[in-house]
Parts: sequence; C-alpha cells; structure tokens
Amino acid sequence: MSFEGLVAFSATDNESRRNCKRTMRVRVEKVLSAFGLEYNKTMKAMKEHGAIISGSSALRVLFAEGFEPGDIDFYVGREGSAGFQAWIESESMYREDVGKPPTEPDDWYSAGRHGIREVKWLKESETGKKMNVVTTQDVCPISVILQFYTTLSMNIISWAGVGCAYPSLTTKRIGVLVGRELAENRRVQRRIQKAAERGFLIVSTWKDDAVTEALGPHQCLKGRTCPRGARNMRTNRGLLCMVLDEGKEGEMQKMMPNVSWMMMGGEDCGDEHDSIRVSTRRHRLGAFVSIKA
Repeated sequence: MSFEGLVAFSATDNESRRNCKRTMRVRVEKVLSAFGLEYNKTMKAMKEHGAIISGSSALRVLFAEGFEPGDIDFYVGREGSAGFQAWIESESMYREDVGKPPTEPDDWYSAGRHGIREVKWLKESETGKKMNVVTTQDVCPISVILQFYTTLSMNIISWAGVGCAYPSLTTKRIGVLVGRELAENRRVQRRIQKAAERGFLIVSTWKDDAVTEALGPHQCLKGRTCPRGARNMRTNRGLLCMVLDEGKEGEMQKMMPNVSWMMMGGEDCGDEHDSIRVSTRRHRLGAFVSIKA
C-alpha cells in the first residue's frame, strides 16, 4: 500500500491506525538497518539534536517495495550539528571520506547554497556504506527540504514520524522541478536520469499531462493536492504525516516549524498563466520560503 493509502486507511479505526504505524515503522527500521543504524538509538539522537532524514532514504519508506538507497542523508540545524556528528562517530564506524572530491561551487548541495552551511561526506570502512550529514544555516533543517530541486525529494523521516509534502504526485512516482530552467542543468539532468532508472518521472512543468492526471479534480488552493498558492507546515497544506509510534501524534505536530513556501502563484489551476517560481537563492530565501518564530 502506498504512503497516501496508509494514511487514509489509518483513519478508519484504532486497529487500522496501529497496523499502519507498525508498517511505517518497519520500513524505517529496514532503511536504518541497511546503513548499520539501530532504530531506537538513532531516533533518540535525532530528537536530541534536531536531525531529520531526507533524500532517497526518506523517499524509499513511502513505498512498499522499490529501489535501494545508495546513501542516507541526515539534515541537522547548526545548533545540533556538532552533537549529532559526535554521536554518529561514537555509535558507528562512519568516518569522513577523505577521498571524496570536493563539491563544485554550483552543485545543488554545496555549502552556502539553498540554506546549506556544511556537508560532511562519511563512509563506513568495512561495508562501504555512505552517509551524508548536512548542516543547515537555519536551526530548522526542514526549511532546506522545501528548497530541493524537485517535489519528489520533499519528504522527511523525523524521530516522530514520516512526512511527504506532495503525496498526490510522489506516491505515483512523479516529481516536478521547482524551476523550469533546471531541466537544462547538467547535474539536475543526471539526477533526473537516476530517478528514471529507479522508476520515477520528473517533469519540468506543472502542466505536464502526467501531473494533471495524477492531481485529478480538486478544490483549488485547498489541501496538499493543489500546487497553487502559499502553504504552511502547521496546516493541512503542510506535510502529510504518519507517526511511527503510539502517542506521538502531538509530538509530530510540535516538531513542525512555522515554515511557509510556495511552488506556484495563486491563480486558479485552470488558468493559462504559468507562474512557476524562479530557482534562485534570492527567491528561495526571500519571497518563497519564510520561517516564523
């Protein structure tokens, strides 16, 4: 069952809710175990230091079966970064990969771009497993997730639960680039090709037929299905979430920051006017992504 289906089914009765939570927890446990990480210890450290998981590992848990992630990406705010990295080194054999070539300045995830402060590329010497620890400029790492190059990557695993920003597309294995011009970027092209090899489709416009079909009829500017207008993390236009353990519903809501973002303007979905946001750091950290206390 897809992530969206699990969330819907969990609302039918108490037993279904417990079963769906167990299903999601098992998926998260499998991803962590694949990288030599124990579930309870990792979740405790993530809570203590304010870390989340995103990237291919977070995408993987949204599906019952599929690709195997090549690495695991932790995102942690500047205040918790040192403590979380110290925990990683004390609990595992992951160490900084000195053979990793430096990130080129114009790479999407290079330091100083899109709210990223520093990136540590780690490797487990015996197994060769890879881990990336990304320190964000802001104390809240979720704001960086909403600045990724495609909606397909706007997913998280937190210590409280799993969240997906665009479930109507993501669970159908479809993503939209945050800026049409990114389709010409060589590095993004390679990422699109890699996604295609894993069975995902990334398109450059919200008017693509695959996107229109996936979104289907919906009320414009309402809920997570509509791509138009501003969205806020603490509303029903935030992340679609599934908590992992009993009693964490309230905790999942508390850990969500008051972050607002916008993929498209406020015109009705049927309008011909296309106002996909421009992919620049100035726009991302100004008009389109805002963080409130």
